Amino acid sequence: MRVVSFSKILKSVKVNEKQLNLTKEQTLNYSYTMTQPNNLKWDDFIKELSNIIFFWFFAILFFLAYRLIFIFIYSNEIDWANFSSNISQTLITGFRFDTMVTSYFIIVPLLTTLITAPINKIKIARFIRLFFQQLFIVLSAFICIVTINYYSEYHNQFNHFLFLGAILFTIGVLGIFLNKKN
Repeated sequence: MRVVSFSKILKSVKVNEKQLNLTKEQTLNYSYTMTQPNNLKWDDFIKELSNIIFFWFFAILFFLAYRLIFIFIYSNEIDWANFSSNISQTLITGFRFDTMVTSYFIIVPLLTTLITAPINKIKIARFIRLFFQQLFIVLSAFICIVTINYYSEYHNQFNHFLFLGAILFTIGVLGIFLNKKN
């Protein structure tokens, strides 16, 4: 978008600021207002990107809170002789895992934001981000609750990858079944 000042437009229609009783500040405000659509597109992009970054931090803090609650609930099973090294190793390994899982939920909204922002379709990216945020909250809360209950019963950590594999396998089988039915 080409930026044209308000005074140039007034000159093109043979009107000046004095005839309209405009001050220089008002003329500059009108010039800024005319360039607003380009700035709005940039503002929407920055806002969407900041929402994605906030979502990343929220997800990491969610998993950290889960891990600390898990440690607190089962603190009677902790070896207190090596407590600090065990806890630090647990939190470091957990952080690595949490960033990987969070990245799975962020990659699609981030790519959609990068693709749709230049063509001014940021609403599509916003919808996809909100969908993935809600999906994250539902799946993560469900898996965390299942893991705590599973550990209380079997005294072993629930294998998330096995659970995810079972879900993907079920979706795949349903997809094949539905395709053959049609």
